[in-house]
Amino acid sequence: MFVNNVFKFVNILFITIFITACAGNESFDITKDTGVPNINGLGIPVNKLGCSIRNVDLEKVDFIKLKLGDINKFDTKIAEFDILNETVFYLNTSGEIYSYNILYNKKMWQNKIELSESPLFRGYLKIVDKVVTVFGNNGITYGLDIKNGNVLWEIDLGNNINSKPSVYLNNLIFQLVGGKTVSINSQNGKIVWEHSPNFEIETSYLEVAKVIIDKNIAYILYANGNLFAINASNGKQHWSSKLANNLSFDSVVDKSSFISPITIDNENIYVISSSKGFYSINPKTGFVKMRKNISSEVNTVVTGDIIFILDVNSKVWAIDKNDGFVYWTMQLQRSYNSVQTTWNNIILHNGKLVLFSSTGKIQLLSIDNGNTIALHNTKNSNLKIVKKRNLVYMLQDDGNLKVYR
Repeated sequence: MFVNNVFKFVNILFITIFITACAGNESFDITKDTGVPNINGLGIPVNKLGCSIRNVDLEKVDFIKLKLGDINKFDTKIAEFDILNETVFYLNTSGEIYSYNILYNKKMWQNKIELSESPLFRGYLKIVDKVVTVFGNNGITYGLDIKNGNVLWEIDLGNNINSKPSVYLNNLIFQLVGGKTVSINSQNGKIVWEHSPNFEIETSYLEVAKVIIDKNIAYILYANGNLFAINASNGKQHWSSKLANNLSFDSVVDKSSFISPITIDNENIYVISSSKGFYSINPKTGFVKMRKNISSEVNTVVTGDIIFILDVNSKVWAIDKNDGFVYWTMQLQRSYNSVQTTWNNIILHNGKLVLFSSTGKIQLLSIDNGNTIALHNTKNSNLKIVKKRNLVYMLQDDGNLKVYR
């Protein structure tokens, strides 16, 4: 009877890696358990005591904490991490790359590249197919075998990467310091195409470009507001637009104020600046369709006809994507027990807005009216947040990877 109930439960929830101890809501640490049998061929772990698996929603506080092996010895300075199935791949600022299976609490392999800690460059890591591509110092880039970490290829790009790589088919498209956009084949490291902008780049750590792929077009946003649309297959330029062309720049920060990720749907490109407002742009022409005086340094979220924005003052906005009508706003608390809090990430998860803060606070809001659904305190700041397979992975500064359904 117990086994049948477990099977029924698994079939409803599909795959989840949330485990709780048999006693109530106590968090269960997978590193304390070595017996990880396979249930129904799905690779879902249970502990030796036979504790049942159940769904853990973001609205609940009984989430799992997974220790990423030897992460503490790195002083928790993680440069980048990515997830494939049940395996976490992470790169620290010392250049060490680890593959770690979080279900079996087992380090699969490790390798090391040349990567010196620097405020100007931290390294990047991206998984495509069966290759882990790692970007090191001065453009030295490696393709590692996902199974064992062995180097499959190596290429010298001549300069540090300046944007998170985006995936198009088997290719990685990214920016280099100096402004050049490059596409490489992730399976062999060969350069597919290169594109250089028609303006001079002022290199600084704020000059971080953003690249997003939609269908076969790569949209590239420079921190000074220059936006390019490029064919992702061959690098040919479709159009370019200078978003802040008619705006005055009062400081160096103003000149590098377009640092938020690009958002796109079937109708528009959405770009937001930390000082020059929010833009809705026609993806076919680059013409600005709407501008709103809301500024942000983080991504925006679009669902249906509504755009959700977390602004520089920690206020959440819900606006109509077509005419900019404001449906509601919600001011998030910026101080808890005299400790200043910066809200630095927003995602849409299970029909709710989820906000993350620099001090480990997580707040859930209704998309209908902005009302608070839940507020959690995870006690540690969130370094990285990745959403995969309807799961939210949070890497925190204490070295724990916390996973929510």
